[in-house]
Amino acid sequence: MKSGATKSCGCLNKELSRKRKVNLTHGYSNKERLYWTWKGMKARCYNTNNTRYQHYGGKGVIVCDAWRYDYQNFRRWALDNYYEDDLTIDRIDNNGDYCPENCRWATSKEQANNQSRNRILKYKDKTMTMSQWADYLDITYGTMNSRIQRKWSMERIVNTPIRKRLVVN
Repeated sequence: MKSGATKSCGCLNKELSRKRKVNLTHGYSNKERLYWTWKGMKARCYNTNNTRYQHYGGKGVIVCDAWRYDYQNFRRWALDNYYEDDLTIDRIDNNGDYCPENCRWATSKEQANNQSRNRILKYKDKTMTMSQWADYLDITYGTMNSRIQRKWSMERIVNTPIRKRLVVN
């Protein structure tokens, strides 16, 4: 420092590096949940080492360029489309890509009802997942599943009331 060749003890370099890093990314904290949602979405589609890759990138699902390369675009869309910290990103069409036209924010329950492995049941003019039918009939998922396992018809499932167990003291 005395000779003039060095201008700082190292503090200046650390500070400049910190500022450069913020400017290189987006200025938002890596602690922001939405940022990790964005990172996870891209990892599922492009990182072959990701445990969920086979269900996303392995099936050809991609992230649109507007989101893939620009967190700000994704963040703006999220905040304009009712993002909340307790919601997750959901593709409306499971075979479609991550893009504004095919995504929404959903609860865990909504997500579960939008999975390709769901069992879809039809009765008269209604088509719903097993879980949705259980909610609709006001029975537990376990009761619904038990009736399905016993090979009950939808007519019988819908029209059989839940048995109340007698509690003996």
